[in-house]
Amino acid sequence: RRWPKEMSSGTSSLLEAKKIASQVEADLIKKELHIPIGGSFASFTAKYLDYCELNKSHATYVAEKGILSSLTSFVKADNDSGDSFSISKIPTGIIEDYKKHLSKSSHKAATINKHLRHLKAIFQEAVKWGLIKNNPVKGVRKLREVDNVVRFLTSDEIKVLLELIDDPDFLKLIKFYLLTGMRRNEALFLDWSDFKDTHIMIRNKEGFTTKTGKNRKLPISSKLHDLIQILDRSKERPFTYKPDWVSRKFASYSKIAGFKDVDIHCLRHTFASHLVMAGVDLVTI
Repeated sequence: RRWPKEMSSGTSSLLEAKKIASQVEADLIKKELHIPIGGSFASFTAKYLDYCELNKSHATYVAEKGILSSLTSFVKADNDSGDSFSISKIPTGIIEDYKKHLSKSSHKAATINKHLRHLKAIFQEAVKWGLIKNNPVKGVRKLREVDNVVRFLTSDEIKVLLELIDDPDFLKLIKFYLLTGMRRNEALFLDWSDFKDTHIMIRNKEGFTTKTGKNRKLPISSKLHDLIQILDRSKERPFTYKPDWVSRKFASYSKIAGFKDVDIHCLRHTFASHLVMAGVDLVTI
């Protein structure tokens, strides 16, 4: 029997061998994705998003697609460079300017830091692929985040809100959020098959990935059971609204009610806070 020959890196140094292996991997990635060395940022963005969609969660893909679009628009407007600027033309200084731009655009520190985290990971792939030598985000300091008090609705505020909502179907959705503590998209991407006798399955599916990437079960309480019974089964899904529309619609009712700092995610905090006040252990929540 003939055995294949061993491949040699031509070095006895483990560190040097790792560097060579890393370069080989980068060369293979560039060849696979057809990324030209020193190519335009637009070309890198397109190829990176293909890589991201294949190797990362859907939520990460959506987030990074938006962040790359935002950065591209900023660089084009700031430097009048059109669509042809090279990825190597994005030094640390431009990332600092982009950070200032986001801050002046009234973005919160947490949002700006999220952009920086994603961009650092994105440009690290460019370094890994041999397109640039240094990561321009490395060394850019994140902004200090101030801990905000978690806002939730009191029992009286819940009553005011529910009495204001004059759309019966939208009212069912808001009650559903209050009774489940689900995130906005978790409820909107539910299928009828996710409803079981004793629980609801929140699971990964085409077009939707849970925040943690893991599936989980949510027990059905008696009040939730009663609400589920009156949902319109003739619809394709329990809730067919678009996510952004739900946020805007809820914001309009919140404004009419006179609430401050209340958005759709506040309903999740409301669910958890009322469970705590009812004596449910935090570990259970």
